[in-house]
Amino acid sequence: MSDNPLRQRPDDQPVPRGRAATDRMHAPFAIVRSLDQLHLSAWTHRLLNWLRHYDGFEQEVPEELDPLLAVRDLLAGYAARSPAVDIAVMVREICKLEVPHYHAAWVDKATQERRPWMPLQEPWLAFLMQGQSTEELRVWWSPQTCPSEDSVRRFLLPEAQPGKPRD
Repeated sequence: MSDNPLRQRPDDQPVPRGRAATDRMHAPFAIVRSLDQLHLSAWTHRLLNWLRHYDGFEQEVPEELDPLLAVRDLLAGYAARSPAVDIAVMVREICKLEVPHYHAAWVDKATQERRPWMPLQEPWLAFLMQGQSTEELRVWWSPQTCPSEDSVRRFLLPEAQPGKPRD
């Protein structure tokens, strides 16, 4: 019998084939499903585009801070509690996640000059490709977020509708 309750059917029998709902590879599908349940399917592209910038970064942070899994779990929690939620509320919660507190930079070994990663300007995997043999990659936690919460809000929130103020 499986130790993971999400890998079991209601009758406590293990799932014989396929992936568990908690499998990381299943997370994008779970995000789409939760957005559908919350009547936010129009926001799917924008949110997945933001997550795309963090693709691969999960290898640099503790497993429980994986951005894809954190967003999946956040949305699943909202979907379980309510049939609808305001996007602005969801964005505020995403801004509270731990991953934006992690910073990264390529650092020149001789001069210690830093070339920081700007998550909203380039995906993590593109940033990794820019490293030179004279540089080392450094990742660290900071009380300040990168990007700023305002920048994340602007990236994630749909364009302001006429007559409707934007956060």
